[in-house]
Amino acid sequence: MTETDKLWHASFKPHFTTRDALIYKSKDNNIRSEPEGGWITDVLVGNQGGRRVALTSLQGKADFDTTDTQSLLGNAQVVLVDETPLVKHIAVPFSKIKDQLVQRQAGTDELDLYELAHVLFDEYEDEFTLGLNRQQKHDFEGRIRKDRLSKFLASLVWRRHGNQIKAGERPGGATAAILQLTAKNVKAACDALMQEKDFHLMMLVAQIEQADDAFQEDMANQLDAWREQGVISEMTEEIRVLYEILAGNTNICQGKSNAPIEDRATTFAISEKFEFDWIQAFCLCLWYGRQKNADIYEVVKDFQEKLTSNQESASPISADGNEDPLWTMLELFASNAKGKGAGVEKPVFPQALTALSQAWDCQKVFRLHHAVAAAVPGVVIDQHKADDLAMCLAFEYSARGNIVGSIYAILHVGNSTNRMRLIKDLLAKHAAALPSPPESDQSTSETQTQASSQLWTAMTTSFKLPSSWIFQAKALLARSSNSSLTEFNYLILANAFTEAHDCLLRRVAPRLVIDEDWDTLKTVLAKFGENIQEKVDAGDGTEWKAGGGIYSDFVSLMAFMDSSTGRARSSNAEMVAMRKTLLQRLQSALTSLNSKFTNVGGLHKDKEKLEERVALCEMGRAVARMLELDNENGIGHKKPLLDLPLTEDVRLSHARALGVEYYRGLMAMAR
Repeated sequence: MTETDKLWHASFKPHFTTRDALIYKSKDNNIRSEPEGGWITDVLVGNQGGRRVALTSLQGKADFDTTDTQSLLGNAQVVLVDETPLVKHIAVPFSKIKDQLVQRQAGTDELDLYELAHVLFDEYEDEFTLGLNRQQKHDFEGRIRKDRLSKFLASLVWRRHGNQIKAGERPGGATAAILQLTAKNVKAACDALMQEKDFHLMMLVAQIEQADDAFQEDMANQLDAWREQGVISEMTEEIRVLYEILAGNTNICQGKSNAPIEDRATTFAISEKFEFDWIQAFCLCLWYGRQKNADIYEVVKDFQEKLTSNQESASPISADGNEDPLWTMLELFASNAKGKGAGVEKPVFPQALTALSQAWDCQKVFRLHHAVAAAVPGVVIDQHKADDLAMCLAFEYSARGNIVGSIYAILHVGNSTNRMRLIKDLLAKHAAALPSPPESDQSTSETQTQASSQLWTAMTTSFKLPSSWIFQAKALLARSSNSSLTEFNYLILANAFTEAHDCLLRRVAPRLVIDEDWDTLKTVLAKFGENIQEKVDAGDGTEWKAGGGIYSDFVSLMAFMDSSTGRARSSNAEMVAMRKTLLQRLQSALTSLNSKFTNVGGLHKDKEKLEERVALCEMGRAVARMLELDNENGIGHKKPLLDLPLTEDVRLSHARALGVEYYRGLMAMAR
C-alpha cells in the first residue's frame, strides 16, 4: 500500500452506533456540547493536542404518549398486506391537515403549502360560491378556483414583500405602482400615480383588471410605434414597465439599440430590475399577462414555457436545483387538468418536494407527499424514492429514541418482505425499550406499568405488529445478556418452538441438570404445551426425541430416585414397567449422544458445549445408578453402563463393579 493508503487505514473513521448515534474525531473547537439543530454531542475521549472523539446523536423526545399514535394515524389506517402491517393514508381535505399543523405550531411556509393545496384541490364553500347552485359551481369551477388562487397569492405577496412594497413609495409613483400591482392592489397603484399627477397612465392602470385581448393588443401596438419613433428613450424605465404590463408583457421590456444614441433604450428583465421573486413574477403573469382571462392551467403552462425559454428570470428553481414546493403544487394542478394538462410537466413525488427537507428533518416532505398521494388522483410517484424517504424518517425517529414514530415511518415501505425485515431490525435495535405484555409487568411501578401497557397497545393494536416480533426481539436481547431462561420464555411466547427447543438444549436444560433443579426443568418443559413433537419437528432443528424428549424422560425418571420409596415402588408392576421403559429410552439416547461427543475436542473453548457435556454425564450417572438398582433385583445388566456418558471416576467405579461381578461368576462356576 502507498503511504496515503496506510494513513487512511490507520485513521479513526466516523461510524454510526447500533442506536444511530455518530462517533467521529474532530478538533476541539468543532465540538459543541449544547444542543444545536436537534443534536446533542458528548466528548468521549480527548487529549492535550485538542483532538477529540465525540458521540453525536439527535436530541431525544419525552416518554411515549398515546397522543403520538393518535397524531400519526389521525389521517391513516393500518392494514395487513401479506401478513405484514402497512400504513395507508386516507384522502382528507388539505384544510384539515392545515388545522392540525396549526395546533402543532408548524411554520408559516409549511402552512402556506397546505393553504395553496386547499385552494387548488379541495371542494368547499366560500364567498366565491355564495348563491350558486351545484350546476353553476360546476360550470364556473375554473373561475372560482382562479379567484381563490388570486386571493391567496395576493395575501402571500403582501405578507412576504409588504415592507418592500411600502418602501417603494419613496422613489416615485411608477415604482410604487408596479410593486402594488404585484400584490393585486390596483387602487393603491392608481393612488401612487395620482400623487405623481400622471392622470393618463392612472386611468389606463385603473382598467388593467378588465383589460381584454383587444386592449392589450392596442397597448402593444402603441409601444411598437413609440419604439419606432424613438419616444421610449424619453420615458423612464418604470413608466415603460407599466405600459408593458398593460400590454400583457410581464417578462422582458424591449428597448432599442440600433439607433442614434439619443434614441436608444435599454432592454431588461422586469423581474430582475425590481428584484421580484418567482411568486411576484407569476402573479403579474396571472393577473395581467396575455393569459389573464384563461384558466389556471393555461397560466401555469405559459409561465413554464417562459422559464424554459429564459424569457422569465425569476425562477422557482433554486441554485441547488430544488424546486419551490408552491410551484410544484401549481404544476401538479395544471398537469392534472382533465384533457387540458398537455404541455405541463408532471412533477414526480416525493423528490419534487426536496426543497422542504432539511438536515436530519424530512418530516415535512414525508407528510406532504403522503397527503398529496392520498388526496390527488394521477400523482406520479417514484416508489423507490418514497421508500428511501420512509427510511430517512425512520432513522430520525430511531435516533431520537422514538420507537413508535420509527415504526410508523417503516410501515410506509412498499415491499412487504422488506417492510417485515426492517421492522424486525428496528425492534431488535430497541429491544431494551420494548414493552412487555400488560399482564406480565407485575414487578414495576404503576406508572411504568401504565406506560408499558400503552406502548404495547400502540404497537400491537394500533400498528398491528404481531406480538411474536416483539418477543423475538426481547429474546435476542436476553441472549446478548446471557439470560438463557428469559430468552427461552420469550421464544415460547413468540411461538418460535424450534428456536426455543434449540435454546433449551444448548443453554437452559444443561444448566438446570447441573444445578439439579428438577422442578424448574419440569416447568420449562411444560411450557411447550401439547403436541410438543409436532411443534418442534416442524422446523429444521434437532428432533424432539433426540433433544428435549431426553430431558423430559429424565425428569420423569427423577421421580423414581427417592431412596426411601424406590424399592417399595418396585412391587408395583405398572411403575416398574414405566421405569424400565424410561431407562431403556434414556440408555439408548444417552449412549447415542455419548458417541457424538467422543471425538469432539476443545470443549473448554465453548461454554455451551461444555455445559451440555457435563449435563449428559450427570444424566448418565443417574441412569447408571438406576440400572444398578435394577441389577440388584435381577432386572438389568451392568455391562451397558460403560457406554453411557460418564465421568472418569464414575466409569472406573462401574468398571470395577462389573469386574468384581464377573469374577464372582467365575468363582461360582468353579465350585
